[in-house]
Amino acid sequence: GDGIVQTQYVASIDATGREDMFYGYDADDIETPAQDRQHLVDLCLLFEMHGVAVLATDYCSTPENMDNSYLLNNEKGFISFAADERELNKTAADVSSCVI
Repeated sequence: GDGIVQTQYVASIDATGREDMFYGYDADDIETPAQDRQHLVDLCLLFEMHGVAVLATDYCSTPENMDNSYLLNNEKGFISFAADERELNKTAADVSSCVI
């Protein structure tokens, strides 16, 4: 694109989803590479600046990574879920290490 936000289009969006923001981009439970992560964060912050909620799913299974995923997403104002598997067949209540 030309780098100009199409505000009429963005205003029609209630929320956007993003997977692998902080974990899972290359492999589950592995931190997303910094350059890729920054690009994803920047796009999501652009949506957030225009009133669009960001729903983020990271794929991580170790308690430390799950906690860090929630912390990093919370710091950005994103609604997040640290999924311990890609099937997404568990809720946050089912994942014992969740810090919400």
